[in-house]
Amino acid sequence: MKRMVLCWVTSFVAALVLTAAPQDAHACGKRREFVHRSPPAADPKLENVRKAEAWLAEGNHQRAIKYARRAFPNLEQLPAEPEVSPLFDRAQRVAAMATVHAHGNVDVGNGLAGDSEQERAVNRMWAAFVMQHQHARHRDNVVVEVQYAQAVAHVDGLEGQAYAMLERLATEDLMPTAGGYLTLARLQTHRGDARGRDTSLARCREIAGTNACDLA
Repeated sequence: MKRMVLCWVTSFVAALVLTAAPQDAHACGKRREFVHRSPPAADPKLENVRKAEAWLAEGNHQRAIKYARRAFPNLEQLPAEPEVSPLFDRAQRVAAMATVHAHGNVDVGNGLAGDSEQERAVNRMWAAFVMQHQHARHRDNVVVEVQYAQAVAHVDGLEGQAYAMLERLATEDLMPTAGGYLTLARLQTHRGDARGRDTSLARCREIAGTNACDLA
């Protein structure tokens, strides 16, 4: 009986020191082989998209586009089929929103350099088309809806459409981002709605703080 208990104890101790002794272990006459497994390799596309999202959050729009394009060199394309990968969607949204926040003054690639006002207008229109396309396929995603409205707000002649979308979300208390409130505040300023602007800015500051909600 004592030998059996000693056998159990020996096996238990061997299991505890497994990480300290990765070689073959012998317990009570039974051989156990421990195989070291390497962690799975990182997906380079995913890593680049994450970097692109981080640069977008930092406000470095050109670097955000650089890493999004590094993951998907053809990200300026608008796929006609809904079976596009979610990761491609993420990369394309990063590039579109970086273009929006930079007012089109970025090099999107494929000839969209943003060097002239005409090219910047084309870039802003491209971003609006991207977000329109994504919004059509993600109707239940309110963040995509706000991003679509933000993109449309930067296209001449479509400000009214952006205002209607953002005003509805704000009225129904569905606005998910500070950026949505900030864009709405800008549109309200252009409409001469000082009271609405102040309300939108207050909600923006509740989410992101004062420094992130500057109309200038």
